[in-house]
Amino acid sequence: MRLKHLVVRCMDNPGFNLEIDSSSLSSFKVDGNSVKISVSSMSSIDEATVFRSRYYPYVQNFDTRTWIRNLAHVKKFGVNSWFSQFLAREYEVNNNGWKIFENLKVFAWFGPLEKECDLIALIDFLVHCPSLEKIEIDFRFSFWEEAGEHRPPFALERPFVENSGDGQPTVGFLDNVKKIIIHHFFGYKSEIEFIKHLMQKAVVLETLSLTYHRLEFNPESFSRGFTSCPPKELVQEVIFSLSTASSNVHISFHHTYHKLGF
Repeated sequence: MRLKHLVVRCMDNPGFNLEIDSSSLSSFKVDGNSVKISVSSMSSIDEATVFRSRYYPYVQNFDTRTWIRNLAHVKKFGVNSWFSQFLAREYEVNNNGWKIFENLKVFAWFGPLEKECDLIALIDFLVHCPSLEKIEIDFRFSFWEEAGEHRPPFALERPFVENSGDGQPTVGFLDNVKKIIIHHFFGYKSEIEFIKHLMQKAVVLETLSLTYHRLEFNPESFSRGFTSCPPKELVQEVIFSLSTASSNVHISFHHTYHKLGF
């Protein structure tokens, strides 16, 4: 039997090593920080998803640079915040923009962004993907649905650290991106900043489709630092007022409402 699809979840045991010898692997997903995984051949992989809780630049058992080089040929690439942290550090330390994903057509992002420098590094990575046509975004904290739990889509607002100086990479344009889909949008500042940067760079964008999930917490939750999402009307006004590089973009705004802790 030839292995075609591989999913590795919650493998955070530093003593666990996984070696895979497969030339027929077409999709790959790993969710974990410290597990050591080696794949003998990645040339057949079209889709790759790599989730980690954060980027650890001094952890050697997950060779980030080698993995990224070996996945540069994929057509769909999914990541979360560790990747933007990695990119920002590469700019800071090595002045490396990782402009090697020439075949990438679909980029999938999961989770929040907390620093403007990480966001700009991520945008710069995307504009150097010449085949990129579609961007999918999910701002949830975790994939509860994948764990079999039926809970409302959930995210908490985190402080968004804006840049205080120079030294950021110069970004170009998303020349071929025609569709941006945001599955779980909560209206927080970091999310709006992400969308704003994409809209300003996607010169041929045709569709921005987003689903706004308004979360309302009970008063007791406020004392623990939880804040409800802004009203739908306010968020919708902000989204429709964003400047766009494309003159033909159609914005599709959907919304749902959840009460938490009542």
